[in-house]
Order: sequence, then C-alpha cells, then structure tokens
Amino acid sequence: MDEEKIYRYWSELTDEVIRKAWLPTILNVAFEPKGRWIINRLKRTSKGVNGMKVHIPFKKEDPIAWRAVTEHGYTPTGANSKYAQQFFELGCAVAACNATVHEIKACAMNNSVIKDIANEKARTLVETFPYFLRAVLWSPQGADKAVAVVASVGGTGNCTITIDNDGLWNTVLEDRCKLIERGMVLQGYDGSTNAKKGAPVQVQDVDKDNGTFIIYGDSTGTAETTFADGDYFVPADPGGLDIPAMTNVPGFLDVLDDDNVFQGVNRAAAGNRWARAYVLDGSSNYFDYDLLSKFIRKCYGPKEIVANIETVQKYASHHFADKVRYTPAETFKEDYTRVRIDNCWMYADDDVDRDKILSIDFDNVTLRQSGGIQPLHPAMSGWQWVSGRMYMEYILGYWFTLAAEDVRKCGYLKVNPSNFA
Repeated sequence: MDEEKIYRYWSELTDEVIRKAWLPTILNVAFEPKGRWIINRLKRTSKGVNGMKVHIPFKKEDPIAWRAVTEHGYTPTGANSKYAQQFFELGCAVAACNATVHEIKACAMNNSVIKDIANEKARTLVETFPYFLRAVLWSPQGADKAVAVVASVGGTGNCTITIDNDGLWNTVLEDRCKLIERGMVLQGYDGSTNAKKGAPVQVQDVDKDNGTFIIYGDSTGTAETTFADGDYFVPADPGGLDIPAMTNVPGFLDVLDDDNVFQGVNRAAAGNRWARAYVLDGSSNYFDYDLLSKFIRKCYGPKEIVANIETVQKYASHHFADKVRYTPAETFKEDYTRVRIDNCWMYADDDVDRDKILSIDFDNVTLRQSGGIQPLHPAMSGWQWVSGRMYMEYILGYWFTLAAEDVRKCGYLKVNPSNFA
C-alpha cells in the first residue's frame, strides 16, 4: 500500500475530526461552571486585538460639566475629557498530540479506527487545558508565573515538596497547592539563578490541606533532581521545552491591584489613580457585615462579589445560623453557596483564596483572544512530521490575555475568616 497515501489519508481525516469536534470543545469545557464561578463568568472577545497586540483606549478624566446658571448668566464653557492608551501583548499557550508511524500504519486506512484514535488523543487536551488555564489566570505576573515555591523537600527519596508562600499570593496553607493537580507536569527552576533544574517532573499526588505534593522518583523511589528552599515550579510539557511561561499575561489579582504595573501603566504613580482597583486590608478587622458593606460601597456597589466557599460558609453560619427556622415541609441543607449583603450577592468559587473577597466587573474585565484554539499552522494540515523522529505532531495554539478597561468596580478585600466579634 502506498505509504504516502496512508499518511495523507490519516492527516486529512483526523484534522477534520480535531478541528470541527474537539477544538471548540476544549474551550467550552474549560469555561464550564464546575465550581469555577469566576472563569465561567469571564467573557471572551477579540475586541482591540490586532495580531499579537491589544489596544485599549481609556478615559482618564471626564470633568463634570453641569453647573447652575442665572437668568442673565454665561453659558457653560464645556469640559474636555482626557484619554490614555494601553498597549500590551497576548500570551501564547501550546500543546500537541502525537501519532507514531506504527499507530498510523496499523489503522490501515480504517475510518472508524482512525477517528477513535484521534478522539482519544484530543480528549487528553480537553481534560488538561482547564488546569493550565486556571494556573495562568490565577498566578500573578511576578515570580515567573510560578504555581509553587519550595519551602522544603523531604519524604522518601526527597520526592515530597512542601510549598512556601514566599513571594506568592496564596498565603493560607490550604491554598498553596490549589493550582497543582495529580498528573500535572511541572518544570523546576532555581530560585536564585532562574535556571532550569533537571528535567520536568510529574505530580504523583497532592495534599492540598497540608500544602505538599509528591513527584515521581526513579526506579528506587528517589527524586532525580534535588530541589531546595526558594526554588519554584511552572507548568511544563513532558519534553521540558517551556520557558517560565506567559509572564506577560496577568492574573486576576494583578487586575485587582492598586500599586502594580498593569497593562503598561504604573498604578503607584500619583497621576495614575484612574487605573487603580480598590484594595482594602481588613485582616485585622472583625469579619462582619460592616466590613463587607464598606468594601461593597467602595467598589461602587457591585451586584456580585466572590469568595472561597469556606469563607462564604463561615460568614453564613456565624451570621445566619441562629436565624434559620426548620419546617416539616422543607429539607434543610447545612451549606451555603451564596449570601446577600446589602444589594450584593457574595458567591462561592473554589479558586478564590480563603483570605480574600473579590469584586470583578465582568463588563470590563475580559479574556482577549485572537480567535479560539487553532492549529499552530492553520493554513496547512495540523499534522506535521517531527524532524528526525518516527512520529507526527498536531500542535495547537491559543493566544490570549486577561485585560481590563475600567477597574473602578474592581478590587479585593483581605480578610481573616475566623475573626468574628
């Protein structure tokens, strides 16, 4: 049988399956609710995207032009608005399916077998992309988008990594491993030199309650690379061909900050107050209605704020538990997924840190993208031969970034969820 014909038939049939059935599914699954209230609410748009650049014009100042006038008074002179422009770049995420020569030939141009194999290979990308997207959108731009910083290494064969919060945003112990999942591939970096340390490692198990995870060792159960305090990890591919990934893509807490550099604007500068979100440190205050009400007012009265589900439940059980009345006709479930403060609902999202409450204006905070997930070489078949190897790769790319046009209704409140009056 003509081998060239076999490869061409494989490429054409699987390319059609992946493009039409699986590429839209990858994004749809990633933005399903499943406890991810924020990511599910995030709108995707190509507004302002030009190639790899994003352009956002922003109204810095709009002076109030109304005033009183007497019967013979002067007419108003009007007021000029002041504008700023923000330019920044999209980040690019990539992944690949591969098919060996043996797999392709074994299909013998059988349509059913070829589609089954293509489905299995694409399903892996569907299952893993939500974890990668979550890691990118929640890790801040600092620390090279690290998802974990090492505090200590121990356990059998030095395979147990204990996570620190040094330089990271997730200070509560139970939040430190929240972006790490079993089976995830991570690349370790030296915390002093930012150089790679060894080959990528795969996560064998995660203990999120105690902030530790276990990496696979060699045949004797010993880690092949020794990590130390201050080293850090970023999501990687099995071949280790990553760099500290997507440092130009901000995380949610970068958007909600008031003194960082965001979208090319230094928010700490006196003249850039227009670009600041509202940040309130209430960790030393009682976690009560007065604190939440103040935060809501300062964020211009959003209709929705969001906290970790444990934080929502602690607030609800402390403030509402004694007000609940049981009736024979109703079934009472001892949990809360949202509570109402003033005219604002506080929703629950597992991804939010336990010591923070967020206000995100989803009309202005969006995911800017250049199309959807697509083959890295869209003009050609997605399958390409790997030079010098006995297999083909189907490489996918997704260009995106988190952007904000107006952050006046955005911010976060730092709380101590156990500090009740």
